[in-house]
Amino acid sequence: MVRETLSSIEERLGQQQFTRVNRSAIVRIDQVKELQPNPQGDYSVLLRDNTRLPLSRSLRGQFEKFLS
Repeated sequence: MVRETLSSIEERLGQQQFTRVNRSAIVRIDQVKELQPNPQGDYSVLLRDNTRLPLSRSLRGQFEKFLS
């Protein structure tokens, strides 16, 4: 267990290889397989190991910037 905020971990990792997808998850960009729309109008991030994470609406613009 780590006693550090996710924000401080995100800063240490840098924004070149990692990005935040929601309040409780940071992912490595090269592990993202695809961005999938959900019926409710929001999106999920599908990782290469088939892990599915919800994408925060407020972070969607930032996340799409990394994918392009």
